[in-house]
Amino acid sequence: MRFLCLPACSILLALAGCQRAPLEKAKPLVAAAVSGERLRETLTRLTEKPHRAGTPANAVALSYLEAELSKAGLAVSGEPFEAFVPKPKRTQLSITAPDALELDLFEKSFPGVPSTKALETDIPFFAFVPDADLEAAVVYASFGAREDYAELRKNGIDPRGRIALVRAQGLCRSKKAEIAAEEGVVGLLLYPELRDQGFKKTPYPEGPHINPWAIQRGTFLQYYRRPGAPERDSPYLSKIPALPIGQAAADQLFRRLGGPPWGEDARGFQSGPYTMGDGGLKVRMVNEAEWPRQELRNVFGTLPGTGQDPRPLVVGAHVDAWVYGAVDPASGAAVVLEAARVLAELRKKGLALARPVTFAFWDGEELGMFGSTRWVLEHAEKTRPIAYLNVDSAVRNTDFVGNVSPGLRGPLDDVLKLVADPNSGEPLYVQRGTFGKPGFSSDTSPFSGFSPVPVSEIGFGRWYGLYHTGYDDLHFYERHMDKGLVRTKTLANVLALYILNLAGSEVLPYRFDEIGAYFDEQLAELSLASESVPASLRSALAAYRKTAAAWDARRPQAAPAANDALSAAMAAFWAGEREKDAPEPFGACALLFGPSPAEGCASEALPGLARALRAKDAAAIAAESQRLVRALDESAASLARASR
Repeated sequence: MRFLCLPACSILLALAGCQRAPLEKAKPLVAAAVSGERLRETLTRLTEKPHRAGTPANAVALSYLEAELSKAGLAVSGEPFEAFVPKPKRTQLSITAPDALELDLFEKSFPGVPSTKALETDIPFFAFVPDADLEAAVVYASFGAREDYAELRKNGIDPRGRIALVRAQGLCRSKKAEIAAEEGVVGLLLYPELRDQGFKKTPYPEGPHINPWAIQRGTFLQYYRRPGAPERDSPYLSKIPALPIGQAAADQLFRRLGGPPWGEDARGFQSGPYTMGDGGLKVRMVNEAEWPRQELRNVFGTLPGTGQDPRPLVVGAHVDAWVYGAVDPASGAAVVLEAARVLAELRKKGLALARPVTFAFWDGEELGMFGSTRWVLEHAEKTRPIAYLNVDSAVRNTDFVGNVSPGLRGPLDDVLKLVADPNSGEPLYVQRGTFGKPGFSSDTSPFSGFSPVPVSEIGFGRWYGLYHTGYDDLHFYERHMDKGLVRTKTLANVLALYILNLAGSEVLPYRFDEIGAYFDEQLAELSLASESVPASLRSALAAYRKTAAAWDARRPQAAPAANDALSAAMAAFWAGEREKDAPEPFGACALLFGPSPAEGCASEALPGLARALRAKDAAAIAAESQRLVRALDESAASLARASR
């Protein structure tokens, strides 16, 4: 890798040329430039008011980011677009039998936390569900998976025509609605089950975990089928109404359900018994919303590159929140903005990047990745980004998490070996665990599903209890999630160095043997016995790993002329350009991973082959294996061209 130096470079002179360890030299400069005061100011500004997509408060947040990017010296632009943006008008949930009780669907305010005052009037709701005013009996369907409805039927409970009470975790919420509609359910009630948080902990506001009034909002757009702004007649909208409720309301339902008891896996920490429902509990649920067409806006700030390759690195976060959104998304947006400030500051002191870096702040992510999808469809093919780095939330817990496309993992590990965990002092590399596959519930989704662009999403932790609730505010973040913003600062260091490692090199920085290793790992996870793998796939993979390892070894000495071949080597695992008759569904052209048909939001490795194996279709297994062979052979041939 090579950092380029401007003629007037001073303290960064040591970064110019092919130094032995340029990241080690950059590390103290980046650490000195990251500002905890700026991060806190950004978090404060982004969490001043509730700011759903389409609200004036969200427009103010985007304008603040635009001004800060300009102040830092980046080239700033904005792209407005229109979309239908659901707004709640009224929600209601009433028990009508065996007694009458109106349930409270608002989150509780706390006198010592001024930000919670707004929750007295903020209506928790689900976006993209149909309006309804219906009365029906209730069943409890655990996570709302197909096997849960099968268990109900096994016990003589017919879910058809019923309203299902289900846990918010597990499957993607819109997948729950898809399954429920197929099962004949007429409505859904989603509550956050305390057991799914891991174990009982101190609730908000004294602690960081869910209290009885916490309600998790969200979208019911089937974005795993097609992200982006839908039309009113889109087939990807929920077919049945749904309401989010808190534990307090759910507990009132559990006390009245009756019917056969559930097994241990479906039980939680509510006080009421976990039974299936005998038909005696009836509720009336009301949902009314309007869908005005509104203007949303993406904001961009770009640092120019000084090399010959115009292909940018794109780094992004979203801005819109369900309420205050301190963790999700303000902490992520603050880290991305701080990385932009740091690199702009270092550039003024003499450091230049080999390729452009575009910092993107997306609008409408919470509704279904509106802004990022629009950009990918309009700009990705023309600009051909080398990668997309995403920070949705900076700190959800204490463990470092990376969901990273194979090929981008080594460059991240280079950084994690240099940055210490703020608690243990050990390098984050030691504590990071196994990299996961990028999923399909954040702004990485359109990049993975509509383009061959590899992606990486980084942060601390995968889950936190107050996700999508009104209690995810600055008070919560600073007091309970990241005191002193030590992990937020650490992540800003990681992101800035990761950007330097990817955009500081004139030669595309992909590590191709990671792809070969990924194939080996995923084939093993698919439980394929060696004799079940077609010989052509085994042979192609073995040959590919030799070619990839040889290229990775010589990459540091390669010239920028290799970039076109390297880009083709990565794009070989995207079937869209090679197979004109490739299927059209979202993600169908991605050969390495695609949306999981079982869970929706999660990823499935080698999806075409996985589907064929599940179907036990020998012809499809052979065809999908040959598809992978062609990808491996084409990537290897491109690497051979890069080596000339």
